[in-house]
Amino acid sequence: MSAEVNAEVSMQVLQQTQREWNRSKQLFLGRLRQDGHPEPKDYRWDWPEKFNASKPGQYEFYSVACRTRIEGLMMLSLLPIASRRAKSVPDEVLYIEYIEAAPWNLEEYAGIHQLYKGIGSALVASAIRKSAELGCGGRVGLHSLVEAEGFYRRAGFTDFGMDLKEKLRYFELETPASA
Repeated sequence: MSAEVNAEVSMQVLQQTQREWNRSKQLFLGRLRQDGHPEPKDYRWDWPEKFNASKPGQYEFYSVACRTRIEGLMMLSLLPIASRRAKSVPDEVLYIEYIEAAPWNLEEYAGIHQLYKGIGSALVASAIRKSAELGCGGRVGLHSLVEAEGFYRRAGFTDFGMDLKEKLRYFELETPASA
């Protein structure tokens, strides 16, 4: 795959991506319902709405593109938050607000027709780079949808357990360079 991660995502790109992804999501939803599976929580995400609601300078939107199609999106907060690690010196992390691969890139939904792998990893790598650039040592944190918890564990994130307020598990990644 010849993919490129881009930190400058326009509203036009988000709107076009939303339309493309929604068509595929509807096809996958039919199959999921037939098999008795619930609808994934990210299937209702509205990326243009997230872009409009974000404050300038507080977030960056990243995309992974292959050829002319967007294969993944991420919304990264540029305002560091306190790490949940128990340390004598408080660390800060950058928080990944949202991260999503195109439906055709998710093995659990696309099955053998999965188009690309590594989309989430490419987006997380961009968040790690931005974290290092902003003085957070490459540390990132996020709340994970249930469907993605295994991905974050395999990627080396530490599971800090269920966050009762968010009703999602909280994960952090401390890269070898930041350890």
